[in-house]
Amino acid sequence: LTAEKEGQKIAVEIKSFLSRSPVKDLEVALGQYVLYKGIMTFREENRQLYLAIRDDVYLDIFSEPIGRIFYRGGCPMDNLMDNLTEYGQIIESTLRHYASIPYSHGDVTHQVIVDANRQNFLLMTIGWEGHRRVHAVIVHIQIVGDKIWIQRDGIEDSVTADLEEAGIPKDKIVLAFYPDHVRPHTGYAIA
Repeated sequence: LTAEKEGQKIAVEIKSFLSRSPVKDLEVALGQYVLYKGIMTFREENRQLYLAIRDDVYLDIFSEPIGRIFYRGGCPMDNLMDNLTEYGQIIESTLRHYASIPYSHGDVTHQVIVDANRQNFLLMTIGWEGHRRVHAVIVHIQIVGDKIWIQRDGIEDSVTADLEEAGIPKDKIVLAFYPDHVRPHTGYAIA
């Protein structure tokens, strides 16, 4: 259900919790909550999402420690999704900045490519330098889980430093272009 009043938008997911397994019902409710929250974020809807349950379900399931995590205080996934949305905006903005810098010679342009799910961000160089075709990935950044994976960093002074300066914590950045055994020595996340 959705509603809007005086500029405030809400969506309510009503769950019955009628199966034999309350844990399974909680799993389904949480999964749908995360899915709907993601859809609303993707559509850029400024809508607060609520989960509606019966009083007996609240007293039985949501009064337990595991249930309290998800009730009234908001789902912990909200913060994660908000952070990932913000990180995606930072990544895209940073890459667009680099794309706006003109190439020094040749008929070459920079393009930022973002996939539909906002999981992959590319800075490409495309064009011609004399008779030579130029087509290269300069930067590839991927959001995997709750981390930002730098798959390729071809920026002279490092795009990673720009992302940090813009507010993405070091413990959320994985320098994926280094092998696993080197990552613990980088000061960034290892995976």
